Amino acid sequence: MGQMVNTKFGLVSRTEARCLGDLERQLKDGRWQRKKPQRLRKQRITVWRKDDAKKL
Repeated sequence: MGQMVNTKFGLVSRTEARCLGDLERQLKDGRWQRKKPQRLRKQRITVWRKDDAKKL
């Protein structure tokens, strides 16, 4: 196992620290953006009743 480094992310390996630092920089630069969730269209359900049901 590689040498462990204490960072603001906790105790991680040097490789992990470098990757986390790169990712944090990319997030600040705006390279990664959250996708807006697509709205699902609600299906309409039509209920058919016979006229006899109203008379009861």
